[in-house]
Amino acid sequence: MRDTTYIARMQEEFDELQERVNKLESFLDEYDNNPDMEYMLDSNDRYLLTKQYHHMVQYLCILSARIDHSMLKE
Repeated sequence: MRDTTYIARMQEEFDELQERVNKLESFLDEYDNNPDMEYMLDSNDRYLLTKQYHHMVQYLCILSARIDHSMLKE
């Protein structure tokens, strides 16, 4: 049987990234729905955070696929 520590490390990374994605998503939602927060970001910052969010979500999908694939090989 293979050492599954690498799967545990990927799962830990997935969980941590999921938490960050959730926090960023909450911030962006709040920013979009709260006119008082408008001063916090200029349009370029908002654009870059949105791009970052989408890349983070894609990375979550990749990590999930890697975890699933590794578990199938076990």
